[in-house]
Amino acid sequence: MSAVRLIVVGSDVAFAAAIREVLAAQLPDSVSETLDPRHLKTRPLVDCVVIDGHADGAQSAELATRLRAMGFAGALVVVSDGSGETGAALAAAGAAHAPPQELAHQLVPRLAEQLAHAGSEHAAQVMRARRLIAAGEIALRFQHSLNNPLAGILAEAQLMLLDALPPDQHGALERIVGLCRRIIELGKSLDGIGERM
Repeated sequence: MSAVRLIVVGSDVAFAAAIREVLAAQLPDSVSETLDPRHLKTRPLVDCVVIDGHADGAQSAELATRLRAMGFAGALVVVSDGSGETGAALAAAGAAHAPPQELAHQLVPRLAEQLAHAGSEHAAQVMRARRLIAAGEIALRFQHSLNNPLAGILAEAQLMLLDALPPDQHGALERIVGLCRRIIELGKSLDGIGERM
């Protein structure tokens, strides 16, 4: 299967670069480039177009409408809050929106929905990337939720080992310390699970 081809349309160079970084991190097999909206004269020959509309939602909705009028049938996502008239115009153009403050979490899911709607061969590839990102986020939350109480248990058990204890209690505490360390190592193995998968 070929790589997903994307174009990021935006005049804010720094924000367009941020969009491309999110795409590169979450869709490493994708190929993207940036295009100034003034240079968009013909229908782009790509699978997806991401429009930077964080500064001017109305202008980005107009650009989305123009792309559809040119015959672009691929995935179309506008980075904007998608509220009010802008949201209605985006819906009329068949474009999705991803809020700028949620870019890292919303951009790829919106692209996946758009690709599936367009019947693209890349929909499954982007959906797989979306699932891997979600798996990595779940693993990270699990790891953080587990580490704090586990560190407390380990510290208490290690402090108790410093006291003079009967052999059976000392052995039990050593087993607790060993089990805590095993769980910590298991948690460390979850690091970067989304990238490994």
